[in-house]
Amino acid sequence: MEKYDTNAFYDAIADYYPLFYKDWDIQLEREGISLRAIFRKKGVERVLVAACGIGTQAIPLAQEGFEVVATDPSAGMLRKAQETAIDRGVLDKIIFERASFSELPEVIDGPFDAIVCKGNALPHLITDEAIETTLFIFYELLRPGGVLVLGMRDFD
Repeated sequence: MEKYDTNAFYDAIADYYPLFYKDWDIQLEREGISLRAIFRKKGVERVLVAACGIGTQAIPLAQEGFEVVATDPSAGMLRKAQETAIDRGVLDKIIFERASFSELPEVIDGPFDAIVCKGNALPHLITDEAIETTLFIFYELLRPGGVLVLGMRDFD
């Protein structure tokens, strides 16, 4: 686990996390449309969703027919993502693994055609070294010419 462990916090709020969105169903639909557009004509089939949270990207990607591996260090967030995947009929289309960014090389095997890391996971990395290490891990897990989609929420 990372030095600054936020898992207890995310475990505690996992069941309520969909309430952070104005309309959870619309959010899932938008994520799927947006990512499909980004991946169009780039040969993307296999996708890693790192810090998947409650499945905001993993579930619509599976619904769109991508091969999805979803990881998160929070057991509570993974449980909620799996529940949502069951509700959406895609549990069998997503491989869920518990892993922090630094644990990815030991838990999953690349290469991936794309890596998605959205939400607010990267700001939890406190040091430049942790950020650089994570980006290097993503680089190592991507196939040559693969697509990296990073997103962060701007709370300002």
